[in-house]
Amino acid sequence: MGELTGVLIHEISQPLAAIDNYISGCIARLASGSFSPEELIEALRLAHRETSRAGSITSSIRSFLQGQATRREVVDVNDVVRSVVPLIELKANLAACHVRVELCSDDMLTRADAVLLRQVLLNLVFNAAESIDSSASDTPRERLIVVSTDRDAGWVHLNVADDGPGLPDVGHDLLFESFFTTKAEGLGLGLSLCRTVVESFGGSISASTGHGVTRFEASMPAVNLSPTPASPGSAS
Repeated sequence: MGELTGVLIHEISQPLAAIDNYISGCIARLASGSFSPEELIEALRLAHRETSRAGSITSSIRSFLQGQATRREVVDVNDVVRSVVPLIELKANLAACHVRVELCSDDMLTRADAVLLRQVLLNLVFNAAESIDSSASDTPRERLIVVSTDRDAGWVHLNVADDGPGLPDVGHDLLFESFFTTKAEGLGLGLSLCRTVVESFGGSISASTGHGVTRFEASMPAVNLSPTPASPGSAS
């Protein structure tokens, strides 16, 4: 029960923070007297979407951690990325960094729970933004996060790269262990949940640092929905 509570607190904090930012922005615009109805409507629409997402997160994570069957269906990884771009950009703006999204033009289909896969992506992006924001460096950097997708034989890949200070000097396995964190107020559950979720989809997640770039890659089995060509000589 303690782990379930900790994970839910960790994951629900994301939509709650987004709702707070959208509502705060609306209040500031109304107080200034300089606003357009269209801007307020859009901000409130995004806030409302986050309330719905919070409910979906709670349901999916509770079922997942309690060992119940999660809803796995064919999802387009590119669509998952597109669905959270507003949240990614909001987090990047707060951390004074930039985001670039590079989506593969090939089919990026896999079998997964879309809600949980979004949480994997958001955890990786939010970690990247917080790492950049908390680091002090005399070396000029772009303060850039790149979210990309690609595909090779039998696998689809979801990647998050940043030019922050790099990974802590610990082993790869420890990085993904529950309750390991380098954040003063962190729970150490984000990367652990990412690995558990991706592995439940039949995939894997890895992390690397090199040439001033930290990169996380989630790889999952590709699904091919293209019709299989009829074999030569088959009956028509």
